[in-house]
Amino acid sequence: MNKKAIQLSINFIILFILATSMFATGLIIVRQVFQHADDIKKELSEQQRDQLERMLIEGTEKVKTAYTKKELYPGEHEVFGLGVRNDFDDKKNFFLERECDAFIVNNEIICEDGTANDCNEYDKYLFYEDKTYLIEPNERNINEFFIMLPKDAQKGTYVYNVRVCYRELGNEVGCIQPSYSNQYGTTKKFNVIVK
Repeated sequence: MNKKAIQLSINFIILFILATSMFATGLIIVRQVFQHADDIKKELSEQQRDQLERMLIEGTEKVKTAYTKKELYPGEHEVFGLGVRNDFDDKKNFFLERECDAFIVNNEIICEDGTANDCNEYDKYLFYEDKTYLIEPNERNINEFFIMLPKDAQKGTYVYNVRVCYRELGNEVGCIQPSYSNQYGTTKKFNVIVK
């Protein structure tokens, strides 16, 4: 048999095995990424959900949160909950809007919303489902959002503003700036301290 033909066949088999193993490795990596994304979207614990429900029933505030401060390390994530009670006489669409208000390192403000050195680059750390929630009068809804810090997140305190806004049915307008005339309840500030 021809020596070059055998060598070519062996090379083809080796390349086929390498290509197959690389493809399998790629599939495993993709699966792990999606599993990690599912882990990040974990829901609030039942205890936090119950606490928010109770706070909305017993309190006078229309928008409540269980906690507003969390210490995290780079690469970690945390789920926050925000409860909304519809005190209007009719059903409304409610939605969330967020912004990074400030980034502070060693008691020095590195950036601040509304200044020339704003914090837009840090907005990407806070995630929520960008949709409206139809809430009937006197009903409640618990919204979830989460902070996901990259592994190279700078140490310091990230301050986020989260607003609940409402719109009439069929209206697609966001929070109307600068007065936020369709804001519902007070702006909630969330501090994420990166250690």
